[in-house]
Amino acid sequence: MEIIILWIVISVVLVSVFMWLYICRYFQQRYFERNYHPQWLKEDEIGNFPKNYEIKNIPWISYKKAYCQPATIQMVAYKNGIKADRDYINFLMGHTYGAVYFGKQLSIMPTTDPEAGAEVAAPYLGLKRNYLVTNDLKLFIKAVKFYLSKDYPIRIALNVAILSGKLGFSPHSELLIGYNDEYFFYFETGNEDRWSENKRRLSIDEQTLTKAVNSLSKTFNLPWKFQLTTYEKYKKEKDLRKIWKRNGELLVGNKWGPVKSGSFAIRKFSSDLEKLSSKITDWQSIEYLLEWFSYTRFDNVKFLKEHFMGNKKVEEASQNIEKAAKCYEESLKILKKDKKINEIITLLYKAASLEKKAGEVFISKDKELDEGISDTT
Repeated sequence: MEIIILWIVISVVLVSVFMWLYICRYFQQRYFERNYHPQWLKEDEIGNFPKNYEIKNIPWISYKKAYCQPATIQMVAYKNGIKADRDYINFLMGHTYGAVYFGKQLSIMPTTDPEAGAEVAAPYLGLKRNYLVTNDLKLFIKAVKFYLSKDYPIRIALNVAILSGKLGFSPHSELLIGYNDEYFFYFETGNEDRWSENKRRLSIDEQTLTKAVNSLSKTFNLPWKFQLTTYEKYKKEKDLRKIWKRNGELLVGNKWGPVKSGSFAIRKFSSDLEKLSSKITDWQSIEYLLEWFSYTRFDNVKFLKEHFMGNKKVEEASQNIEKAAKCYEESLKILKKDKKINEIITLLYKAASLEKKAGEVFISKDKELDEGISDTT
């Protein structure tokens, strides 16, 4: 009888686990569909293309800071005659406003989903984003060459570790600009601050490219194996109320079971750092995260001060963001010097509260009508 009861308990637990995983996957898939707006590639929509093609008149832009997707958008914008400031693109995307905690100990990102942010930002730049997906490798390759031959630079999301032959996972965005019989040509968006008009570019073979793209899809559990993004000119959106509201909500954040966002993510990170500090061996990763938190917030403040001087609500919000940035900066200094964890935790909790206050100001501001920021594009 006891064995039967044990097996019943085990069965119930297993069913519960599988049901929970199914439910999580369901909501995950819904998120991708609702925020990424995927368009499935169709064979009959892909026409002929030449054996070789390379896009002209596009600058190579990259940043040492972690701004890979904004860099791709900035390059595409310039290709379309739109001079877009990087920090304005960050503002429109909202990905540097807020954070995400993934439910695993110390697993925090100091930014939010740039893919969803790109969808939001595009119309404000006078662009339309087309996120094209497929599970068919051959169709993916054909589509990439077809759209490149139509003079569309292609943003690709991939695991950049594979490009350098390294183990591990590092999500990244690159911009494809051409191809020949052997390689695809692309502009690297990271590693250094660059603005170059010359035609020097990098190359990648088909096998490595598809492996890196598929690796990202598997890791993020995307409902497709391959994706590519193109942009085309579109009617420009000017009413910024949606941006203020969205950025405010990203800063304030939310809770979804083990996953936290915004100020809740920072608080959870602080709590776990306090509990686990004695067990941490990789302090360099924590330093990197604090540095990432710091420079994204300082860059946001710089943009807000330059373009919204005299607006009391924006000034109030930017002051709170700047104070939060200084908390991260001071935390980093303490960590490098003597690792006084209690002082670091206090600063991080304070930063979370300051980001929440800034978000609440943004949310209240969205009720006002803004004319846009004409001098940034």
